[in-house]
Amino acid sequence: AKPRVAVTRSPLAASVDLGAAVQAAAIEGSKDAEDVMDMSLEMVDIDALDTGRYHAMVIQDPNDKRNIQGFFYMYVGFSKMGHSRGLPGLYYERPSAFPNLMEFLNQRTDIRAKFAGHLFFSDDEIMKAPFLYTSVDAHRPGPFEITISEAENLHSYMQRGGFWFVEDAWPEMGGVSDRTARRMIIDAFNAGGMSKGRDWEYQDIPKSHPINHCYYDFDDGPPTGLDVFMRTPHVPYPIRMVEIDGRVWCIMSNKDYEDIWSQQCWDNSDPTRQYMFGVNLIVFSLTQEGGITHRLMASVQY
Repeated sequence: AKPRVAVTRSPLAASVDLGAAVQAAAIEGSKDAEDVMDMSLEMVDIDALDTGRYHAMVIQDPNDKRNIQGFFYMYVGFSKMGHSRGLPGLYYERPSAFPNLMEFLNQRTDIRAKFAGHLFFSDDEIMKAPFLYTSVDAHRPGPFEITISEAENLHSYMQRGGFWFVEDAWPEMGGVSDRTARRMIIDAFNAGGMSKGRDWEYQDIPKSHPINHCYYDFDDGPPTGLDVFMRTPHVPYPIRMVEIDGRVWCIMSNKDYEDIWSQQCWDNSDPTRQYMFGVNLIVFSLTQEGGITHRLMASVQY
């Protein structure tokens, strides 16, 4: 390797010849990575790639799941149609939730993280975001639908390696917010000609799944959210995923972790476990084989 080679903002990182080729390794993703990393982490200066062109870059030691370094910019995605209608509560966003989660990620890992704001589903910029979060509280304004172009863009996003985490912010499976969130997901898959029941289906995330173990270990599965307060009896809802060919495309949650990340816990309980699971979601999205960041790192040369 030839360190300290000057890199300007203009050329693509993949076009800069700095010597030894580097490929990312997924931590035990849903499917084991075929392009296993063979390198020393000390030889890589990940900061050289943080030019604003990319939303995330990570390098991970395949022998130590917590030895991961890089940068990550988090975005919340939402519908331009719903935004223009000005429906209160449509996107149930707690302003402090994501800065809090990014601060926890910065403190507990070697990933430099920042909440970068919002992206419309129709924005092509989402194609660079390895992790896209959306929460919906349609309890008061009522259900809504995303546009055809938004659905098409979301399908392309997931198909190209995106990881879409959708939450019901009024945790009530079968309720208005739950139905609205699931309708968005179905519309996105339909836009790509993929039908629920034929081409894809929700499945509970098993306890052994890498999402539960990629950084922190959750041997009993995902931690509880506000679902335990909203549901009678107080039994948590499962988190469900859409996994196609060994890669997780989308997750549907009725946990409302956003409220807990904002430290608006109804019983003032410690939110540490929910923050830790947020870290797992992000690390998994950055490292699973076929994900946006994994594909990008596999093309980068140093």
